Amino acid sequence: MSKLIYVDTNIYLDYLENRTDKMRPLGEFAYTVFKRALGCEFKIIVSEHLLDELEKFVTEQEIGFVLGKIK
Repeated sequence: MSKLIYVDTNIYLDYLENRTDKMRPLGEFAYTVFKRALGCEFKIIVSEHLLDELEKFVTEQEIGFVLGKIK
């Protein structure tokens, strides 16, 4: 059975906006998480709360883009 993980809203935003801080490529780290999920290393849990949070910051198309890849 695959491990289940919950990915915080900020990780999605890091990926979609390719964010960085002063020393780290946060977008690249987020991409790695999603890439590992695509490789079936684990499954990502998506909650209504996550979707509500994402809708505050990004378009429905962007949400669909990310979620479509990890389904």
